[in-house]
Amino acid sequence: MKVLILMTEKDFHFKAFKQAFHEQGFKVGYANIKRVSLFSKTGKTEIRHPVIHFDSYDAVYLTPALQLKQFIEPLLLELQDLGIYAQFNPNSFYINDNEALQAVLLNSFNVKLGKTILVGQPTKIIPATRHMSYPVLLKLFKNQKKNFSLLVESQRSLQSLSKSLDPDLDAVFVKEFIEGDIDHCLVIGEKVYAIRRKWDGEQVVHLNKGQMTKLSKIDSDTAIQAAQICGCDIATVKLCKGYVIKVDSHVDIQAFNKKIGLNFYAEVAKLYFEKIKNQKPRGKKE
Repeated sequence: MKVLILMTEKDFHFKAFKQAFHEQGFKVGYANIKRVSLFSKTGKTEIRHPVIHFDSYDAVYLTPALQLKQFIEPLLLELQDLGIYAQFNPNSFYINDNEALQAVLLNSFNVKLGKTILVGQPTKIIPATRHMSYPVLLKLFKNQKKNFSLLVESQRSLQSLSKSLDPDLDAVFVKEFIEGDIDHCLVIGEKVYAIRRKWDGEQVVHLNKGQMTKLSKIDSDTAIQAAQICGCDIATVKLCKGYVIKVDSHVDIQAFNKKIGLNFYAEVAKLYFEKIKNQKPRGKKE
């Protein structure tokens, strides 16, 4: 079995992953993702690198880099076509970089979310939010990016604010604010590990100050379902009182190593071993 680690540099994460994959019986390669290219001609696309031949690998471990999503998304499609396993499915980076799209997608699968509305014009905010409870989180999107976020305490405040908003916004996202501790979850396949970040009435404590907690089966299942819907076998899922707050492709493995006392590099390698072990033999791409 061979796994290729795609990162921007050989840092301590690479060394830890390399050792973990070796212990699971993998031969490990490395490529700087910035030296990888996609070459398309006459209906075919090839993944190219000066030294690495991707079709000789069974799996790729990819470090999330949302700023590279315009390149990573077509790369994920090519990996899928080659039958090479990666922890992300195609479209996962687009989904997880777009909070409004993520919320709509999760809601379509009946995942437990706070009440959320999405409108295209500021004038539609008040009619759409008439039955929401306050406070609410107001987020504005322009040029495909979030450029404003505010906690609004009352409908009167929201109504006043909506009158001053730029009419050329891409979208307005309003979500009921759920107050409470955040369960910061690391999802690895069908396993979930959680660190509880306390809410002090104004903000939640930093992840490094959180404490390990055991989730209920319902909350664990919710975290796994949310990650899978967003195209991730490995992900961060943030819960509050059982509601999904966010799914993120990035995971802070070191924080979980310290707080929970497990080697999560090894847990990732074990997931890859199981995925490759159960993978059908792949043929060459036509």
